[in-house]
Amino acid sequence: MEAKLIQITKDREITQKTDPEFWFICQQSVLLALKELGLLNEMQCRSAEEILRNQSGPASGEPYD
Repeated sequence: MEAKLIQITKDREITQKTDPEFWFICQQSVLLALKELGLLNEMQCRSAEEILRNQSGPASGEPYD
């Protein structure tokens, strides 16, 4: 699978503070990719996701799924 950036609109800095949901989903995606590659097992991935939720998860406290 390959992804290609074809256009940037409304170029702006994305940070954990300005876009917490996007930031969280990006970090979660990295964890899932590491799990898929076999570099993290299920327990490690869940533990890391829990840490992310506690640090930068949804403001409402609900998990992103």
